[in-house]
Amino acid sequence: MSDFFIGFDRVAETPEGEQRPSLHLESDTLLRHMMALGSSGSGKTVLCKVVTEEMVRHGIPAICIDPQGDLCSLALHADDPEFLASKGVDPALADEFNRKFDPVIFTPASRKGIALSADPMAIDVDALATRDRVYAITSIATMVVSLLGYDLDGDDGAGLVAVFDKALTQQQKRGDFPADLEAFTKYLLHLDDASKEEFSRYLDVKKIEHACQKLARLDVGARRLLFHEGLALDTDLLLGRGEHAGALPGKTRLSIVYLNTLNSQEDKEFFVAALVERLYNWMLRNPSNEPQAMFYIDEVAPFIPPVRKPACKPALSLLFKQARKYGVCCLMATQNPADVDYKAMAQFGTWAIGRLTTRQDMKKVQPTVKSLDPVNVDAIMEELPAQKPGQFVLISPDNFEHTHRLQCRWLYTKHETLDDEKIEALMDEPLAAAVSNEPPKPQPVEPGEEEDDFEDVFGTVHAREMDDEDDEFRDETETFPDDEGDEPDDEEGEPEEKPEPLSVRERFYELEDDIEIERIDATPEPEPEEDDEPLPDFETQGVAVKTHTRLIEIAKAKPAPPAEPQIDEELEQADKLLARFSSLSTKEFAAKSGMGYGTARGRLQSLLAKKRAKKFKLGREHRFWSVASELRPDLGLDGKVKVIVSRVTSNDAERAARAVRNRSSLFGLVGDDEVLDHAEIGYRLVIQLGFTEKVTKMFLRRIFSRERHDVRLDNIYLHPGNLKIVVFNPEDGIRLENKPEEYASRIVDFDESVTFEEILPGRLKLREGEIRNRKSDEIIKDSFKKRFNAKPKKIQPVFLPVWDLHLKTRGRSGSRIVTVDGLTGKPLEW
Repeated sequence: MSDFFIGFDRVAETPEGEQRPSLHLESDTLLRHMMALGSSGSGKTVLCKVVTEEMVRHGIPAICIDPQGDLCSLALHADDPEFLASKGVDPALADEFNRKFDPVIFTPASRKGIALSADPMAIDVDALATRDRVYAITSIATMVVSLLGYDLDGDDGAGLVAVFDKALTQQQKRGDFPADLEAFTKYLLHLDDASKEEFSRYLDVKKIEHACQKLARLDVGARRLLFHEGLALDTDLLLGRGEHAGALPGKTRLSIVYLNTLNSQEDKEFFVAALVERLYNWMLRNPSNEPQAMFYIDEVAPFIPPVRKPACKPALSLLFKQARKYGVCCLMATQNPADVDYKAMAQFGTWAIGRLTTRQDMKKVQPTVKSLDPVNVDAIMEELPAQKPGQFVLISPDNFEHTHRLQCRWLYTKHETLDDEKIEALMDEPLAAAVSNEPPKPQPVEPGEEEDDFEDVFGTVHAREMDDEDDEFRDETETFPDDEGDEPDDEEGEPEEKPEPLSVRERFYELEDDIEIERIDATPEPEPEEDDEPLPDFETQGVAVKTHTRLIEIAKAKPAPPAEPQIDEELEQADKLLARFSSLSTKEFAAKSGMGYGTARGRLQSLLAKKRAKKFKLGREHRFWSVASELRPDLGLDGKVKVIVSRVTSNDAERAARAVRNRSSLFGLVGDDEVLDHAEIGYRLVIQLGFTEKVTKMFLRRIFSRERHDVRLDNIYLHPGNLKIVVFNPEDGIRLENKPEEYASRIVDFDESVTFEEILPGRLKLREGEIRNRKSDEIIKDSFKKRFNAKPKKIQPVFLPVWDLHLKTRGRSGSRIVTVDGLTGKPLEW
């Protein structure tokens, strides 16, 4: 039985100068699953990463679902040994982890990391037992219907699930279960009248036909990458097992599945459902009484909410309920326990509770705390709001006789948020650099390459950096020794040159090639036509059979398409350079590229003409930025921005439009014939203001305490124009008030009620006017101080999702727009 070192007992009495006793979890304890709760910044993700590190260090592979990029840094090398020792971590443990782990960042539908695709039909249902097969087919039908945007709890959604379930079941019984989504779509599009009549018991035939058309469109355009790009989703691949896992001898796979490469919440829910479905089927085929794998999902609330039913909720619920029987440990984290289904939380036997501040979250966890530690429940609940980052109340009846106060240990790896570009660079590094105990040596900086920091309109300081790619823009020439006349070195004893280590990406590209070759080999060769010339017997020439087969494919292929137009290399290099900075003036661009001022200006103008760059005026100079960077320096947004995750889907928006139309017609404002033309999601600016505030304690608490006040650190959210306070309640929606409470810290708003993520601003539809015209920081702070006896701190932009509903009246031109918030779907008076 393995012991996992997770931190220290922070309240244990120890002799002066000695370290507090360490806390360990047994591996068998984690078979009953573990969850970490806590508000943003409490350290819950760090604690879960600590558990993940310990799993891998003990040879247990892990699959980590990363919705926001916080887990990808698990692939970085370990920190400096001396630094780790100063933090109470034995460097030998970090070195052991460093030698064992095989980190891979998978990016669904994208080549930023290792591309991963998930065709919902790619499940071997014939190999399952009858009961499990029935569940698998229903799960596939549910995933597909969810992808189409239907509400699974609505009549149309439930009816369509029944249709797809029935169709798949019939195909499986006939022995022709569809190989992929395309095959299933073709089957549905060619249903005969008898089949349509049979399915009409579940849903109207016209609605079925409309759904089939939507299904066909899934496999067209960028969304088809979800089903075809990269390696097929496979549990053995994620766990580093089997022939096609690309595993390294003696290493333990640590798979991070980065979901931010998917554009919509529906796609993320579908991919999680597909992954969990495959993991569930895998564990049925590979039972174990000992821990053999770990499944970790960060910020789980949007994927298994208490009321709504996303595609992944049934699969996650079943996994959490059954996984322990098959040796799969589950780990999850959330900052919003009130937004997680209580039945799922009941499956977790170890709770690490960090700082919680809202009443609804405290109320959510109190019954569990009372059931696990009834004696100390009051003391535990009282100390939760005052805990510092990294401090947790650890309740694990299977592991400890009593509750512990945990101080989480320092990570072996670095803790930072990686964006798409950093992930791409990390997967391009040689494996030795990716997992080295020493960080890569810095490259020497040429004189004059130092960059000054600059500050954007939100007060954020950004450092401009240069890297080795600048060499591409210099006109320097390199000389190489003349190879002619060199004598071959035949001396014995000379060590052979070791081949350069493959990068993680190259290793998996080779794996893709191997799988493709085997697929080609498995395809029967067509009979040669009379006019075909016989191909030479490559086997007699010592060429491998796989190469022979591939050459046959090439020989039989259609003529090559016409050559693509030539790429302007100079323009490509210019765009690549510009994309590495938030923005550059012409003078700065000339200095970076080594061009003359006139040449640099011409390149920038060419980029503008090709719509690959844009410009804005800052003071008296024009600045340029690359569209490919997906930044908005013209709005002061020079990096990723904080965004509230939308809970309202496109299907929810359509229902909201019907409600608005019906309510309007009732009051005579809009005619009955008004219909929804289209709905589109956008983002509105909200100002997040951090503050500290002294709050007078209640009378009874003042009696038993020396202090008359509690000092609270909190946030408040303000409208960017009128500076009214944004109040949010999941039941009532969003409203604006001048001063809803005496104390700012008692205002109910987004904190602890929503999920935040960071997104590049170029991907968002923004209201640019309200960003440019927002009040200055000084005015914002003065307005706040006039209303509350509190000290304002940091100001940060946050973007709120909204849906614009374009309602049109038949027979009339134009339309009116109704805006609803993206959290509750209620009308937004902004």
